[in-house]
Amino acid sequence: MKQYFTAQYWKGQRLLLLTFLLVYVIVAAVHISNTGVTVDEPDYYTYAARWAHGKVERDDKMFDSKSPIVAVALIPRIIKQLQQPGYKATDNGIQDVKNGRYLLVIYTIIIALYLFKWIRKLFGAKAWIFPVLFFLFDPMVISFSMITTSDMATGACLIATMYHLYRFYNEKQWKQFFAFSVWLGVSFVCKASLLFLLPCLVLLYLFLLLTSKLKFSLKNLIVYGGLSLLISIAVINIAYFGKDTLHPLNQMKFSSLAFKNLAATQVINQIPVPIPSNFIASLDLLQYHAEIGAGTPESSYPGIFINGKLKHKGGFWYYYLFTGLFKIPVAILLLIVAGIATLLFKFRIVALRSEKYVWFLFPAFFFFVILSFFNPLQLGFRHFLMIYPLFFIGIAALLKYWQYQLKYSLQILSLLFIYLLTSVTVYFPDLIAYTNEFVVDKKDVFRMIRDASIDYGQNNDAVAQYVLTHPEVTIPSKTPKPGKYIVTMMQLFDEGPASAKPKFFWLLNFEPVTHYKYSNFIFNISEKDIARLKEKSPAR
Repeated sequence: MKQYFTAQYWKGQRLLLLTFLLVYVIVAAVHISNTGVTVDEPDYYTYAARWAHGKVERDDKMFDSKSPIVAVALIPRIIKQLQQPGYKATDNGIQDVKNGRYLLVIYTIIIALYLFKWIRKLFGAKAWIFPVLFFLFDPMVISFSMITTSDMATGACLIATMYHLYRFYNEKQWKQFFAFSVWLGVSFVCKASLLFLLPCLVLLYLFLLLTSKLKFSLKNLIVYGGLSLLISIAVINIAYFGKDTLHPLNQMKFSSLAFKNLAATQVINQIPVPIPSNFIASLDLLQYHAEIGAGTPESSYPGIFINGKLKHKGGFWYYYLFTGLFKIPVAILLLIVAGIATLLFKFRIVALRSEKYVWFLFPAFFFFVILSFFNPLQLGFRHFLMIYPLFFIGIAALLKYWQYQLKYSLQILSLLFIYLLTSVTVYFPDLIAYTNEFVVDKKDVFRMIRDASIDYGQNNDAVAQYVLTHPEVTIPSKTPKPGKYIVTMMQLFDEGPASAKPKFFWLLNFEPVTHYKYSNFIFNISEKDIARLKEKSPAR
């Protein structure tokens, strides 16, 4: 342990990594200090604060996906409370949310450390440098690394879980098995979608039985599988203080039809569940919101929109492919496409069967399928952060292969990184709304993407200030009228007839004259425009 705190240990590449992280933290801190509180952050922070007081109940349907994993954001408020015992927030806790954001950077640092360790182990001492650089300065990583949600934490949980499983498989060390099991439990606490790790690991085990030296052993399956589940369940119970655990399903109250039916199933509903009921309540509420869909007063989301198509229920199988085409920087997109092409045409199934590559390729592919085909709540490309770090291990594999094939590979990588920084700088500090150069006219981006990928409510306060300083610009009315208007992207979203929120989608019949901070659009509507609109049916 002492070696970690010596100057000798931090010489060379570890010092270089530390330098990268320090620069990244400064950039991210400047970005977050100029970014307004997003729509989900108050609920995430509120639930974390309740959790810290031992109140883990999900008595608000908006607490569906909220997780204790963001409780690190409470540290500044805790310190302030210790310094000023009688302190009480007077701004509904907004400043507490802003102060707590800076602690969320820990999850991005965790990802960077695992990328550093895993890539070095697979591809050599210096192979990590460009992949980690590209990761740290990706605009989506910068923008969400300090936002009070669990999105970045999901990426940390998945990469850490798979790394320690990979190490245990190859080294058979109990410390690696224990680390894997703990991270598996933390993953379950972090996000409901990471429960799919269970079928992922089962399928990975079967895949290894068919393609590798692994031999089936019922004893090992029971011992290791059972022990890892027990440790994971213990982590979940610790996270929820063991509150209301060992309750049968017929003693719990559910909102979704799926869980109500399960609770009505004989025999099954009488078995004590060794998991706190408030953890199960999270799954129930997520299922409930998926069942009712968008466009109702009870909905937690406005719908799923892609390229002119809107769904109030269900998703699009190509949602992440389409959105990623515009959200991932061109430099990184080129490396990902080149990596997939190299895998398909050079290695084919050999790479997948390799015990070197399967540990990151398999979960990346598995969760991509889950997100694309089995996720009814496709609310933003930020959910892709779960598997995004694994792509950078794949990029490292690509770079390792092509460094011997291309004479000027280092120069090409350097140019791509400069291109990435240039692309990011243009948007800075409005990186949540980032789209790459494939979106030529930024004021028309809402016709392709209309969700948290662009507008996460981060500029709501900025829009209010803009109206104050530009009296000629106003918020539009619900019915078509001439004037100069500014609207956020989410206000251009058809939220359904039952929604009480303002609807300005009549403006979709017109072209904005410009944008403000990339997620807000300014329209200049004349009397002639209104007259023409009345001559035709309104576009939806």
